[in-house]
Amino acid sequence: MKIDILENGIRCVGQYVDSNVVHFGFFVGSGSRNDFIQFSGLAHLVEHMLFKGTVSRTALQIVEVIEGCGGEINAYTSKEDTFIYVVVPKDFLFDAIDVLVDLLQNSLFEDSELVKEKEVVLDEISFYQDSPSELIFDEFDEYFFSSSNLCSSVLGRPKLVKKITRDDVCAHVARNYTADNLVFSFVGSTSFDAVLERLNKSFKSITLTSQKNVNPKPIVSTFNKKVNKKTSQAHVLLGSEAYSLFDEKKTTMHILNTIIGGGSFNSLLNLKLREENGLTYNVDSSFSSFTDVGMFNIYFGVDKSKISNCLDIIYSIFKSINNGYVNEEVLQKFKTQIIGSLSISLDNKNSQMMRNAKNLYYHNKFEPFETLYKKINSVSVSDILLVAHEVLDIDKFSQLIYE
Repeated sequence: MKIDILENGIRCVGQYVDSNVVHFGFFVGSGSRNDFIQFSGLAHLVEHMLFKGTVSRTALQIVEVIEGCGGEINAYTSKEDTFIYVVVPKDFLFDAIDVLVDLLQNSLFEDSELVKEKEVVLDEISFYQDSPSELIFDEFDEYFFSSSNLCSSVLGRPKLVKKITRDDVCAHVARNYTADNLVFSFVGSTSFDAVLERLNKSFKSITLTSQKNVNPKPIVSTFNKKVNKKTSQAHVLLGSEAYSLFDEKKTTMHILNTIIGGGSFNSLLNLKLREENGLTYNVDSSFSSFTDVGMFNIYFGVDKSKISNCLDIIYSIFKSINNGYVNEEVLQKFKTQIIGSLSISLDNKNSQMMRNAKNLYYHNKFEPFETLYKKINSVSVSDILLVAHEVLDIDKFSQLIYE
C-alpha cells in the first residue's frame, strides 16, 4: 500500500494486487448535501454531464476507449460524495487514465447536452417515484433531516433540476472538483510510481482549495406520518439517530445492525417477522453514517392489516436486546459472520479501491482490514447494551407509513 500526492496537490492511494485487471477512480468529497437548496440535484446532474464530451473527445469516443477494450466506466453520487471510476485490462491502463483526467479538467458541459441530460435525469426521477420501497427513504430523510441539506434527495426535485443552467454546472465543478477535495485510488499490478507519473503528465492544472457549501450539523426531527399512496401493500420505515462516521461507537452499531436485520437470513427481524410469523417477505435494517450524524432504519413491506403486528414484534425485539438478549455467545456468532463477510469482500477489487479512497479522504490514512477486524473483536456485550440503550429507544423513533 502506498500513499502519495500529485504535483497539483491531489492525494493518491495505490494497492498492489496480482491481476491482469486494474481498478481506479477519483473520489470527490461532495454530494447532494453540498448542493445549495435551490440547486437540488446539481451534484448528480454534474456526474452525468462529465460523460458528455470534452474539448478533445466526444461522448462516444470516451465510451469507446474504455468499453472498446472490454472495460467499464461508471460513477455514482451520494449524499456526501461522488465517485468516478474505471475498470480495464491493465494493458489499457494509461489510455483509460488519460480519459478520466480529461473528463475532470476538460469537460465542455454544452448547453445542448445539458438539455438532453436533464430529460434523462427527470426520467430517472420518475422511475424512482414509481417505486414506493425506495421513495419512502427519500421522504423519510426530508422529515428527519429537515434542518439540513441531508434532507434533499440525491436525484433532486424535478422543478429544480429543470432550472439548472450550464453556469450552475460549471460553478459546482469549480467549487468542488478541487485538489483538496479529490482522492485518486488505484488497485492493480501496474507500478504505482508509473501510474503517478502518468497522472502528473496528464493533469495540467487544478484549483487547490474547494469552496463547497458546508452545512451545520443537522438537528434531527422526530415524527409519525402516514401517507396515502394507494399501493397494494403498506410500506413502513422506522428510524432513529445513530452515530457519525467518526464516532467510536460506529463499529458497535454495525454489529448491532447485523444482529437486528442487516441483510442476513439469521437476523432477528427475518427470523421473527418472516420465518416464525409469515408476516412479510421484505424486511431489513440499515445503518447510515455521515460526517456529523448517523441514522438507523428498519424497513418492511406488509399487508396493510398487519402493520400493527409487525410493529409490536419489532418493539419486542428492541426490548429483548435492551434486556440483555445479546450475550457472549450471540455476539461472537455475529462477529464471526461479519468478519467472514468482510474477508469475502476482499475479492471485490472495485470495493477495495473505493474503500481505500474513502479512508484516505476522511481519515488521511489507509486502514488495513486487520485493524478493522481488531475493532470488531474488541466490542463487548456491555458495548452492545450501551448502544442499544441509546439507539433502540422507542420514544426516539420516527415512523413513515405508505398505505
